[in-house]
Amino acid sequence: MRKSTRTAVVVRQAKREANRAALQATMRLIKRKKEGKEKRMSQEEMLLAAAQTEIINLRNLERVLA
Repeated sequence: MRKSTRTAVVVRQAKREANRAALQATMRLIKRKKEGKEKRMSQEEMLLAAAQTEIINLRNLERVLA
């Protein structure tokens, strides 16, 4: 196996792990919000939800293009 291929795989795995970590962090914050009273989302919460959606969409796009 070529070294360049292994490097590409390692880079993709690192990106995947970073995406998972970011998704888990956003999910924890969203869960905390849901446990409390229902209220309007703050700008920070909206940005977190958008980041989560972006990660999910990128993952689905990678799956479709692969």
